[in-house]
Amino acid sequence: MSLGELLTTAKQAVVERIPEPIRPFLPFTPAAVALGGLLTGLAWNSVMLHRIDDPRTRWRLFVVLCLLGVLLTLERRVVDKRLGWVWMESRPGIVGFATLVCLSSLFNAFIVFYFRSASSLKMYVFGGLLLFVIAFARVLKQHAGGEVVRMVTFLLCSMSLFLFSIPLVTGSMGGGVFVMAAVLSLALNAVVWLVSRIQIRPWLTWLRERGERPAVLHETGIGNVIAHGTAWGGAVIALAVMSFVGAIPPLPLVIIQSGVFHDIERTEEGYVGLYEPGPWYAPFRSDDHPFALDDGDRVEFFTALFAPSGMALEVVHRWDMWEPDNGWVTQDTLSFDVTGGRDRGFRGSTRKRAVQPGAWRVVVLTKSGREIGRRRFTIVDGHGGEATERRLFE
Repeated sequence: MSLGELLTTAKQAVVERIPEPIRPFLPFTPAAVALGGLLTGLAWNSVMLHRIDDPRTRWRLFVVLCLLGVLLTLERRVVDKRLGWVWMESRPGIVGFATLVCLSSLFNAFIVFYFRSASSLKMYVFGGLLLFVIAFARVLKQHAGGEVVRMVTFLLCSMSLFLFSIPLVTGSMGGGVFVMAAVLSLALNAVVWLVSRIQIRPWLTWLRERGERPAVLHETGIGNVIAHGTAWGGAVIALAVMSFVGAIPPLPLVIIQSGVFHDIERTEEGYVGLYEPGPWYAPFRSDDHPFALDDGDRVEFFTALFAPSGMALEVVHRWDMWEPDNGWVTQDTLSFDVTGGRDRGFRGSTRKRAVQPGAWRVVVLTKSGREIGRRRFTIVDGHGGEATERRLFE
């Protein structure tokens, strides 16, 4: 009995032991396994992935991305029966499963990094897109345009990796990063697509026998080229729009700590935030939220920001107040400079005196206007209290 027959017999034996009411749900088993693997991977990466600028993390992700490209090439050749390995061509599911594992590994890491950086609802759209792609990768793969879907997924993988890797290498951020990431991703996708279709064995035969010269690519018509080009272009345009509206978090910048205080003091130990002690029902309060405003008080907002080594940028605090008739209205825009490389983040604060009770928020932005994070708080009429509690930011 061959290995294939043995596996088929074992599968039938297992199915026969499953209770009849459960058998209709067996087709959903792959999706359930994929979802379970996704959740397990997310939990594992949330614990194991710490610093986004760790070179080992970047290299691991890059190696997995290259392996995914190789698997996509093999998958195309297996489908076309052009690989030459009969045992693999008769079991295309092996390559498909390995492809799904690589996709899960990459997207799990991307989801962890991007959700850590997301601070507003529109930023969660990009993380939700990544979550959707990996959770339903198998469903997307089995329907029309499967090859196009897989290549667009590969483009999304490479763009996600390059978007936060390029600033770690160049030490700068801006629109040029997106353009560079798009060019590199499109070039990488084009290489994988070409390699998956290049005629190798027919050309080796032609070199030996000098017969009729074969085509360079295997059954590649203008329609296939247009389909892939349109899909890639549409994916890049969609990502560009998401980046323009601020839906893609500005990795590798991440806010580590933030808070609103009566005062910020710089000491030898680090920055110290002074705030009023909270009531008995808020024992874990660690800043002035809500802020009790008395005459002469100033409101100071502190930010500890992670920035990779060698990166220097100007950080902006945009102070907004909620007005019932107009929504969030900007009251002031204040900035400070940071230089990256410190494990516990780079610290800075801005302060305002001309404030009034109400709902406030401070939006933390780069100089170019990309949102890094935000924090909402409330200012209420004071009660004559003193800021005696201290919070140390080392």
